[in-house]
Amino acid sequence: YFKGPVTGLGKGTLTRYNGIEVGRVATLAFDPSDPQRVIVTLQVQPGLNIREDSEASIESQGLTGGSYVEISGGTAKSPLLTAQDGEAGSPRN
Repeated sequence: YFKGPVTGLGKGTLTRYNGIEVGRVATLAFDPSDPQRVIVTLQVQPGLNIREDSEASIESQGLTGGSYVEISGGTAKSPLLTAQDGEAGSPRN
């Protein structure tokens, strides 16, 4: 989820993890329960170890470049992020 505008993001926007390209934005949708939040679904490389305390932010490529999603690495002691029931990549989906 992102709170507020997601200017520059669209389907296919680059996603990076610690600066390395790992995927793309799959979908963008309004959160029906909170009008200030946008749900951004990312498709990333299988087996990528994203931690629960990792954070996603919208970054810009240079002064005139486009936007992309940057995922921070989190900490080694934090559990791995896993898909919940009903989310893409979960055992039931």
